[in-house]
Amino acid sequence: MDFNEEKRNVILELIEDDNVKDLKNYTVKNNICLKDFNENFDLLIYGIENGISLEFINFLIHQCQYENLNYSFFINENNRNLFRLITYKYYKVPLFSAVALSNFEIADLLIDNKADINFVVNFKNNDVTVESNKINILQYLSYIDYLDKKNLKYILKKGIHYNKINQNLLNNWITSRHKNELLEVLFKYYIFDNSFILSLLNLYKNQNSLSYEQFQEIIINEKSKIEITDSMYANVMKRWYEKIKVIELFLNYDSRKSSLILNDIYKYDILDKAVCMNNIKLVQKILNLNEFDFNCVDINRIILDALKYNYTSIIIYIMERLINHQSFNYDDDNLFEIMLLKISKDNNITIMQFFINKILKNSIFNENNTFKDTSNNNDNNNNIPKYNSQYLSLILNILIKIRHLEFIKYLIENTNLIIDIKLNDKNNECPLFVAYYSIKTSIKLDYDKSQDIFRYLLTYTNLKYDDIQLLLSMAIHDKIYSVVKWLLKYNKFMNKNDDDKTDFNNKDNNDNNNDNIININSLDTVYTSSDTHINAIYHNEIDKVQLLMNKNYYKYDEKDKNDNYNYNYKYYENFTPLLGKKTI
Repeated sequence: MDFNEEKRNVILELIEDDNVKDLKNYTVKNNICLKDFNENFDLLIYGIENGISLEFINFLIHQCQYENLNYSFFINENNRNLFRLITYKYYKVPLFSAVALSNFEIADLLIDNKADINFVVNFKNNDVTVESNKINILQYLSYIDYLDKKNLKYILKKGIHYNKINQNLLNNWITSRHKNELLEVLFKYYIFDNSFILSLLNLYKNQNSLSYEQFQEIIINEKSKIEITDSMYANVMKRWYEKIKVIELFLNYDSRKSSLILNDIYKYDILDKAVCMNNIKLVQKILNLNEFDFNCVDINRIILDALKYNYTSIIIYIMERLINHQSFNYDDDNLFEIMLLKISKDNNITIMQFFINKILKNSIFNENNTFKDTSNNNDNNNNIPKYNSQYLSLILNILIKIRHLEFIKYLIENTNLIIDIKLNDKNNECPLFVAYYSIKTSIKLDYDKSQDIFRYLLTYTNLKYDDIQLLLSMAIHDKIYSVVKWLLKYNKFMNKNDDDKTDFNNKDNNDNNNDNIININSLDTVYTSSDTHINAIYHNEIDKVQLLMNKNYYKYDEKDKNDNYNYNYKYYENFTPLLGKKTI
């Protein structure tokens, strides 16, 4: 080891120890000029990357006799192991290293000594292909993955020039998986920055009036500091599922004409993607663009996708805008039926309420919001086309689920409409059974409404005897005694031919030990004679009710597979003599 190399090692060790006092003494004692040790080396950058004090930085700046701090240093192969890997193509810059390490006190000191945040590295080696062999601090730190939110804010605050923020840099951030936050910081702190806000305040202070057009021009000019292009949309859509927030940023800050922005939205199916990601903010931004045209997107598919994932807020927002759009067609029965089937199946009360109000409200209420008189035939049914019977059952089922008795009355009592309460909709749901389950699943607040609806429907239908028996059996099992009472009072229910009834009075003569045993050849005989337990309850024959219930076999055969109410019950639950009271 030669003498100069030994001295350099001592100097480097003192720098690593942040011992400026001993370095001063060492240079004086040995008559050393630190500038001489900067040949093929850089003590200032070495000190910065070792985190030395501001005093030490000042000492090195003056003792190394730098003419200016806007320089780049190429590390030769022999010295690369001595420096930290904060380098691009083995080029280093003092200010770049300080900012890379987020040592902003040192960076401020360098800037105070004329270091320029807009300094550009000029490469001399022929293998570099970046921007004609030039690279600025944003590119430099970005390419070596030393750029983060913190030091990006610092760079923007220190006045990076807008021409340093170019397409190559932005596309690098767009195509990188983990650099979304850099784009967010860039748009947030660079456009509408402090200087822009101060200029607006000065206009206000000096009472300079601006027209709307002038103000819009100022905003557009500010946004144009960062140019957003079609190619940027194309790149971001390649990873749209990771970059949905970036698309939001683009729409916020794109200074181009609305028509050009919308062309990209249509071309890259951005509204579809916003719905898929349940991004209501992005959906709102798109639909609020002045020239947005529903005819340029597959809005039916978009709405059905939103329904598929039950995105309530998005569905309502899109439908609000769509209904007010000139292209909207109330007569598109097929679309509405598909939507309503999905909404009803998912039992989304909020969306059901929205759709019913939007489709039916104008037809049902007068201008003063009073319920229209349906006794005459002058109702305006423009919003209720000539639906098929299953469609009307679907609407009725939705009205039952949202517990809207007024609308239900309107449909059933309207002479222009023919509704069969026993007819299943295409979801295979029968209105009367939907009404029953509405009672069963109601919270306390809605319980009375559900009961009123069920009782109202009973008065407007002629049910089959088996249907009533099934409903009664369900009500007994579920202990919904109000329904049991209404069904028992239903006239048609009690008019069953006597021949169909099982004789409870015929006792088995071979069994003299128990007078309470009914003479039944088999349990199946009892249950095919469908009204045995019903008559026992109705006639307050408590012992027979108990006897039947204690058999622990309470079965109904599966009905037609096309019916919604397919049941095959085996209940293992005993009923008390309280059921024998006719007041239940």
